[in-house]
Amino acid sequence: MRRHRKFDDYIGAIYRIALGRPGDHDVFRDAIVRGSDFIAPVLILLALHIGHSLAAAPAARRAMEISTRNAAIILSVLAAGVLLRLAVTVAVTWGLGKMLAAPERVLPGLIGYVWTQAALIAPGILLIRLGLTPHAPWWSIALDVGATFAIAVWFPAKVMRVAFGLPGLGSAILITLTGSVVSYLVDYLVARLWM
Repeated sequence: MRRHRKFDDYIGAIYRIALGRPGDHDVFRDAIVRGSDFIAPVLILLALHIGHSLAAAPAARRAMEISTRNAAIILSVLAAGVLLRLAVTVAVTWGLGKMLAAPERVLPGLIGYVWTQAALIAPGILLIRLGLTPHAPWWSIALDVGATFAIAVWFPAKVMRVAFGLPGLGSAILITLTGSVVSYLVDYLVARLWM
């Protein structure tokens, strides 16, 4: 029986799947996905990415302090960049999902993708970036690279396999890697446009 899922169903399932907890955690199998289900993870992604961008750019923070108009413009530009990156990666993921997954699993897989971005990948990568310093020893950098791979590729691939109902981890890794590469490229291009 199909049913509408709450955000905590998705978040709990994502972490249980990613961390390999025993049992069936496929809340996506019978999920009814509505457009409004995407609002919460998008808002979380906006808050995380805008907060990180402002924390990393003291000049932007100073410019925001000059006037409310400046603050609105800067926040709008940052939000537009995040939304553009998300729209492109969701479109690419949707296309891959249509090719690789059963038709009834595409939308549940897509909500799984967006929630994985909001609840696992974005916070994990931001935490790793906080730990990076220019004078970090080689072993610390190696740990950061391993943690980045786990958070950006391995754990999300395990979730995508379940969310899209894929038979193996290979196609899930394809979805995850493609989403990561496209996200990085869009982020890079948007940053170059504003420099």
